[in-house]
Amino acid sequence: MMRKAYKKRGFTLIELVVVIAIIGVLAAILIPTIMGVVAKARIMSANSTASNIKKSVDLMLLKSDSAHFGVVLNATEVFNITVNTVNGTTTWKCSAANSGNFTNGVNITWGTPGTYTKGEDVSRIRTGEALICAQLCENLDGLKRGSMVIVLEGGACTFVAFSDNSTDVLPQSEYPPLTNGKPPASFAWDGHTAGISPQGWIVGTAPQIPLP
Repeated sequence: MMRKAYKKRGFTLIELVVVIAIIGVLAAILIPTIMGVVAKARIMSANSTASNIKKSVDLMLLKSDSAHFGVVLNATEVFNITVNTVNGTTTWKCSAANSGNFTNGVNITWGTPGTYTKGEDVSRIRTGEALICAQLCENLDGLKRGSMVIVLEGGACTFVAFSDNSTDVLPQSEYPPLTNGKPPASFAWDGHTAGISPQGWIVGTAPQIPLP
């Protein structure tokens, strides 16, 4: 029985060029869109984390006021706090406060850098800075890395900037500038998107700072 012979035919060079051109056009359209969606999701997450940090610090300040080692009336304090996880161990670090801005309690004092490692006995803490770290560790259990700036005024947390781009102190160039502890009503950010710093870091804020 005779079989029909079919001649195999491949793509021509012109067809390949057309396909590659189409793929290139689609990539040029889709990649920026996808990257934009990812960036917006990260910004939303960072803003949510900043909001949770603010609530957590407010809770700690409420407890400290009740125990008489809170912030002095009208005093403004700015803390730099970092969190990092190495080999499964999560450690929080807080810069030292100006002790004159706080009332020292019977067991809790202010004015030295504080460190808290997840799992430590909170009852043994003797500094306000370490107590802030412990409160954040408890309320943000899933947070493994990042850096933040926290502003306290009187008995409340008035501003938070947070980024997971680094576990070092958050550079002043990467978040809205503070004047006497107060953030601006708006910030230029990267010139296009609120929440992306001049250097491209994702930075969440509470309250959120919009573009001008």
